[in-house]
Amino acid sequence: DRVRHELECVLKEELPEKVLRRAGELGVLGKLNSSLRCDDWLAETFVQARERSLPDGLPPPELYLALLCYRLMESEVEQMITYLRLSRTAAQALRETIALKDKIEDLSFHGLPPSRIFELVHGYGLTALTANSLAAGSATAVDHIELYLNVLRHVHPALSGDDLKKLGVPAGPRIKELLQLLRGARLDGKVTSKKEEEEMMRGLI
Repeated sequence: DRVRHELECVLKEELPEKVLRRAGELGVLGKLNSSLRCDDWLAETFVQARERSLPDGLPPPELYLALLCYRLMESEVEQMITYLRLSRTAAQALRETIALKDKIEDLSFHGLPPSRIFELVHGYGLTALTANSLAAGSATAVDHIELYLNVLRHVHPALSGDDLKKLGVPAGPRIKELLQLLRGARLDGKVTSKKEEEEMMRGLI
């Protein structure tokens, strides 16, 4: 608990990378995990995180922690979570960050339809999305994550579950499936109005 508290204090510093770099030189970071290191890559990523957090320039500690642990293996992240007794929120942010990192290769393909980008990225928290946007190392993957953050996650079908029931769809899991199909069609521009959504649903029903 004391170690976690000290790390949290470091991550609230104005320039935490300076403290972490010195901790690395003294061998302190290695006590947390032998794979942890504060190098130029991490320092630059921290700078980018602050630029993203303007005007106050203070990223949440969870984002810094996700970036610090970004290059760790999943098993090493779990060791960190256990050793530091991280809160449920912080632990979830780390796990999501590493899980999304495993999808970077898929997100790096050019020409992915918006519905596929949504499918790959939807469900992850803001910390995981931001950390991967900063650290992915693939310009295409970063563009796709940014597209999701700025546009795709705000796209919803015009029809609701109640509307589908009025069209004759019985209550149950089928409604959720059809709403997902509608969202995908919206994302890919296959339907652009409520009327077109209704026509699509009537065809499926």
